[in-house]
Amino acid sequence: MPFATSFTALGRGNGFSFCPISVDVSSKDFWITMSGRKKTDAGTPTAAEINESKAKAMKVWWNAYQVTAQTSNLLGGVTTTQSNPVFSLSSTAAGVPAEPKDRVCSTLSSNTFDARITASSGRLDIHAGLGLTALYNGSTSDINNLVGYSVFPSSLAVGGGADSPGLFDIKARSDVAEANITLGAFGNTPTVDSNDEQEIAYTNKSDCYFICRALAKSANKSSTIGTFSHSINATNCTVSCSFTANSGDPDDDFEASSSFSEFDFYTY
Repeated sequence: MPFATSFTALGRGNGFSFCPISVDVSSKDFWITMSGRKKTDAGTPTAAEINESKAKAMKVWWNAYQVTAQTSNLLGGVTTTQSNPVFSLSSTAAGVPAEPKDRVCSTLSSNTFDARITASSGRLDIHAGLGLTALYNGSTSDINNLVGYSVFPSSLAVGGGADSPGLFDIKARSDVAEANITLGAFGNTPTVDSNDEQEIAYTNKSDCYFICRALAKSANKSSTIGTFSHSINATNCTVSCSFTANSGDPDDDFEASSSFSEFDFYTY
């Protein structure tokens, strides 16, 4: 991984140049901090667990270089793949790396940075937009309800949500087959129709905990002109689906797959 230029930032005295969004997650179906404290855990988190979640949030916010992720589709007999976008500032061109020192003036609403790559007329899209949320298991006016922090966004639905900023989607579409990975810190179970399959799991990549939703979408499972199949593993952040046509013509087959492996970090 590339070397970063050392720097000093005073910020807001909390490890960042801005204050986090505070959210009461007590009513959500799922929530987890970056240190691994989650909704199903008994008791209350220790100060060390809360501090660990902030330290991991700081590591990703300041030092993440790129997202190791991949999308691919098979369309018209041609396979297209996109992978591994780097984090760039909104004020620069996509693909121009944003060094840690360049993020000092970034907030959740101005001069933001994310990692994004799009191809195949928008059918392939990796979009890793970070947020910063202080998670409370109860009223946000009571500091004793604080359970930890996360840079992962809120919603488990494709396209994000409104509770906290950020968007972390990895999507692949191939006309009648679609494979989506959505990463988040908290959220509710999205509703899917009868043609779709989803799996939601707490998981850990790059020593950071989050929720992964893997979604396989098909146009029509009961189609008489071919067969749909899928493979989902939310714990490993992988999903794939395919349509094999009865015609035997490879141009009539469709495939889509998405995966997230880890963050790559700057070194000093």
